[in-house]
Amino acid sequence: MAYTRREALARGVKTYTNGRPCKRGHPVLRRAVNGDCIACVRHEKILMYEQSKKENPGEAATRVKQLKKFLSDNAHDPANTPRVMKRMLTRIRARAKKKGTPFDLKASDFPTIPTHCPVLGIPLVYLGRKRDGIDQAASLDRVDNTLGYVLSNVKIISNRANTLKADASVSELRAVLHYVEQEGVTYDKE
Repeated sequence: MAYTRREALARGVKTYTNGRPCKRGHPVLRRAVNGDCIACVRHEKILMYEQSKKENPGEAATRVKQLKKFLSDNAHDPANTPRVMKRMLTRIRARAKKKGTPFDLKASDFPTIPTHCPVLGIPLVYLGRKRDGIDQAASLDRVDNTLGYVLSNVKIISNRANTLKADASVSELRAVLHYVEQEGVTYDKE
């Protein structure tokens, strides 16, 4: 698997090894995006985490509070619509190109954006960056995955709704609903 960074990028793989150790002597994988040694990055993150734990033991709880405040304060800012949509579409365009999925969208295709998820009714947050793990983050859903990202085939919904819908069929979703209703189970996250 030894090849150059350029070859890794051409093949579309995220990591590569060129057979040479990094400057710290790690003979391991490197990131294709920037050439960084994965072991060095992990080591630096661990050191930073240990240092922050010593300096501020309650930092994790503080970060959660900050995120919740951010989500409540920035649920929707119409003034940011063009900028945020442009960032969102740039990420999606790159992913579509990598997968060979048709893509024909522009930020101007979305003159207004919803403030609430049409599926779950929760307020949407337009982050314009990676949204993994944030249920309220706006997400572009393809109604029919075979048609790709074209205006007639996309809707803006919450990340949570898109995750739930991901690859489940209608019959599978009905089966889950039936099970939950039959068992009287509730899964409220709070």
